Amino acid sequence: MTQLPVEKPFEVVALDRAVRAERLDSVAVESPLTVFIDGHELATLLCTPEHLEDLVVGFLFGQGLIAGPDDVAGLRLEVEAGRAEVRLARPVSLADRLYARRVITTGCGAAGSDFYSALDALQVKPLPGPVAPPSGVAAAAILEAARRLQTDSPLFRATGGVHTAVLAGPDGAAIVTRDDIGRHNAADKAIGHIVRTGDRSGQAGPGSGPAAFLMVTGRVSSDIVLKAVRGGVPIVASRSAPTSLAVELAGRLNLTLAGFVRGRRMNVYSAPWRVLPL
Repeated sequence: MTQLPVEKPFEVVALDRAVRAERLDSVAVESPLTVFIDGHELATLLCTPEHLEDLVVGFLFGQGLIAGPDDVAGLRLEVEAGRAEVRLARPVSLADRLYARRVITTGCGAAGSDFYSALDALQVKPLPGPVAPPSGVAAAAILEAARRLQTDSPLFRATGGVHTAVLAGPDGAAIVTRDDIGRHNAADKAIGHIVRTGDRSGQAGPGSGPAAFLMVTGRVSSDIVLKAVRGGVPIVASRSAPTSLAVELAGRLNLTLAGFVRGRRMNVYSAPWRVLPL
């Protein structure tokens, strides 16, 4: 399969106080990918052109259009044409599933990338509550994952222009790391990888808990919360802030939501019992 470049050099004039210099600067590539389901156009995603199978599967999973890899009978990518053809195992009426939905999310890097409805939150089953004895993830593991989040991303180091999403195990070790110009796309790629390949750190079955936590860059909005809960991920953490609706929805769905994960501190907004003290 053809691989498009994910970064591109441009000539720039760099100004540093009184010093002016011409040099090459690497810029993250933005590329359109139009997704078709059973021959019908669904959406065009503006994305970083790598790990596109993960992106497509994660996007469909996050939208509730598939429940797992068995629902995808075929996936064909035409990378240079910016086209993904998906054949589902069972027919889905897109008109019925997406009726009256509009693209009103806080997304970036996508055109029409989230068919979001307030009813989505009512259709997602909450995560399990506390168990005895208490189990969770050490705060130190989450803090360490935040520290490594973009320093471990070659594309971010080269361009400074992508978001990163990491699905990590209980010890903070990365199960899968994905980059994209859009923070929603990065999350979809990470979740899509474990849905598509079954790489769930020893846990079987779609939605059974692919990892201990999802660490993301950028703001955590309500649609990121829904993606995580659909994927069975019990903790979402970010170096940045959540929105009010994300906090309220996380509380309702029993997801642990942590923001401002920096240095040796974080704010835990919901289900704090999953984060074990330092």
